Amino acid sequence: LYGIIGRDPALGPPTVAETVATLHPDDVQTYRDAMQRALQGTGGGTLHYRCRHADGTTRWFEEIIDAPLRDADGRVLQVSGTVQD
Repeated sequence: LYGIIGRDPALGPPTVAETVATLHPDDVQTYRDAMQRALQGTGGGTLHYRCRHADGTTRWFEEIIDAPLRDADGRVLQVSGTVQD
């Protein structure tokens, strides 16, 4: 992930807000809808979106968002998936 988005691994994984800030404006709602489905426990499915790389270029990504990892009380601990450019 870090290499394809140009993020320093020392910063850790990007938050949803950090990711949304790099999205093409036409793709923000699609991404948010998929993340909401994932947080509801159904998985976000596969989506395609444009993202601004750290070098300023725009790249297309395909992401598969998995159902979230939850603690014993049902709180979301992590949302994972696969991202390809």
